Amino acid sequence: MDRFWRENAMKFNENNYQVLKALIKLLEASKDPLILCVASHDLGEYVRHYPRGKSVIEQLNGKQCVMRLLAHEDPNVRYHALLCVQKLMVQNWEYLGKQLEDPNKPIETKS
Repeated sequence: MDRFWRENAMKFNENNYQVLKALIKLLEASKDPLILCVASHDLGEYVRHYPRGKSVIEQLNGKQCVMRLLAHEDPNVRYHALLCVQKLMVQNWEYLGKQLEDPNKPIETKS
């Protein structure tokens, strides 16, 4: 699944962010828990694999839509919304990835 996102995350920017806008529209309008879970997941993965994804989602008001789902009645929707919010909050995925590879290895930072 990671391969899909690595290869296709940038394509979500095409046509003036049409796919992202459609996902956010689903988060706003759908009542189906499965649709809400999948849309939340996809936004989170986009953010994780596209360097400017966080700012794009925030500009499209996607973050607000996902935050509202944290209070949804369905526990699966809340779970996937929480995962998406966590991905929106991470500042540096590259740093986190290195930490997960070897948490005891010191990270070299640019001075």
